[in-house]
Amino acid sequence: CVADKCKSQTNTIDCSGYVEYAAPSACFVRAYSTATCGKGLRGIKDNADNQMRVFKKNDVFLPKDGNPKPGDLIFLEKTYKLKDGTYPKGASHVAIYLGKNGGGKIKIMHAGDSKVGFTDLPSSWYDKILGYGNISKLIVVVGK
Repeated sequence: CVADKCKSQTNTIDCSGYVEYAAPSACFVRAYSTATCGKGLRGIKDNADNQMRVFKKNDVFLPKDGNPKPGDLIFLEKTYKLKDGTYPKGASHVAIYLGKNGGGKIKIMHAGDSKVGFTDLPSSWYDKILGYGNISKLIVVVGK
């Protein structure tokens, strides 16, 4: 999520903004009502790292070797460098996990490189996975 690039442009969206916008669709994938999702997903704002913290704070964060379900969020680190050449701390990218394709590759829905859409997670990013945010459990915990 190169959010600093988006600030100077109009009609752009970074990964965290896309997830905030598309999270109700993730709930639809998991067969939750929009009303229930709205309550549970209010905290899914800001940047990828702060979004990850919402899941950790509510104890609904799955480790990278966890068992995510379609509609959960996937958090990654070290996906881009800052202007000083270092990586941002914590999660630097977030996407919606869609499952695995026939070849076993992780499928995601995300905003990246000025594009929004569906893609396979690049193989080089598998070691960057920090974990997953369990949407359905977040809704149960926060959405009451």
